[in-house]
Amino acid sequence: MVVIERGHDFFLDAIGAGEREQLNQVRLTFVNRESQSRGTTSEEVCRSLIDRVKLSLERRPSEIRKTCLQKLREVLYLLELEIALSHGRTSVPYLLSEIENVEPCCACGHLICVCAAASGSKRRSYKETALTEREPGIRSEAG
Repeated sequence: MVVIERGHDFFLDAIGAGEREQLNQVRLTFVNRESQSRGTTSEEVCRSLIDRVKLSLERRPSEIRKTCLQKLREVLYLLELEIALSHGRTSVPYLLSEIENVEPCCACGHLICVCAAASGSKRRSYKETALTEREPGIRSEAG
């Protein structure tokens, strides 16, 4: 891993079949609300890790993977709870076992959306947002 901007921008090593001698890199950029830079959230990365562990559990079940899945869900819940508490909410009203399936707000990326409440509009999910309003590849219509 190479840190480009601490906490916000990274190059991660990427390997592929038959490419052991040559490492490639992929960029991971987190949103930077201070500089208003676009990027993903820690919560979205957790959702992707949860999906990956669920797939590996289907292919090769193990107690260790089950524990990893539970811990990743706990991390996602705690990150969402921290945001909720910072906005005066007292909880994240979703089942821990299904938290990765709850669609986040397309504007702020969180489950407990305060951006819609502040603007007087309703919380919009990715599915409710027209494809033309989104950057290609952010999230498919299927979820």
